[in-house]
Formats: sequence, C-alpha cells, structure tokens
Amino acid sequence: MDIEDLRGEIIKILGLHQALSDIVDILSDSLEENNQNSSMVQYNLKYAWC
Repeated sequence: MDIEDLRGEIIKILGLHQALSDIVDILSDSLEENNQNSSMVQYNLKYAWC
C-alpha cells in the first residue's frame, strides 16, 4: 500500500465519520422532539381533560 492508497482510505474514513456524525445529530434532534411531544401529551392528559 502506497501513500496515495493510505490517503484514499483516510478520506473514506473521514467521510464515513461525517456521515455517522450527521446521523447521530438527526437522531438526537428527533429524540428531543419526541420528548417534547411526550411532555405535551402528558400535560394534556393530566390537566386539559380533568
């Protein structure tokens, strides 16, 4: 394996890392949104329908 092959592998790894990082960010945002929605539903069940 020469230096160009290593360079190509590093670029692939960095691209994969960025893609995985983006996925984690999206999932984190989705989880936060779901938690907020859950809190609103719990509030409505507790106070709005009593």
